[in-house]
Amino acid sequence: MRIWIASALLVSLLLSACAGSPASSASGSGARWGEYRTFGFVPGGSSSGEVNSILRAEISRQLNARGLTRSSNPDLLVSISVQTQEKVRAPKVAGTTGGAAARYPFLEEYYRQLPPSHTTNIDKYTEGRLTVDILDVQQKRMVWRGRTQGRITQEMYANPQGTLAAAVSEVFRRFPVQSR
Repeated sequence: MRIWIASALLVSLLLSACAGSPASSASGSGARWGEYRTFGFVPGGSSSGEVNSILRAEISRQLNARGLTRSSNPDLLVSISVQTQEKVRAPKVAGTTGGAAARYPFLEEYYRQLPPSHTTNIDKYTEGRLTVDILDVQQKRMVWRGRTQGRITQEMYANPQGTLAAAVSEVFRRFPVQSR
């Protein structure tokens, strides 16, 4: 049960990342994109079994579309990181106890003695982040990093496959090698 909850949380994290969230990528200098033919995954993973297998399948699909094949002796290693963080946002909204004073400035003197009112709306949410690092095995260094992050919603739990696929597509939109 705990694994399913963790999986759902991670899935929702990734889903939120895709839904209009900021995505970024960085490419290392000296990457030999034309020479890379194969890829593999770093053993283990930072997410549960179901989430990890969906992410690996989606990343494999993206890399296969760019001419790379999965191998046990790869040119590139793929590292996947999924993180979630509970956040609280409490913006303080200043108001006035005399709403009419805002529309009719001459009434302001009647409301001057009243203390100002403030409204605080507390917004608790979970933010998720998916990071994909591509490492050159021969040079032993990172050659590319793609990342997306965003707010996780309850609707994202309903479709983990679609959510994760969208997150991976968002990350690979800025990959240096285009789909063939």
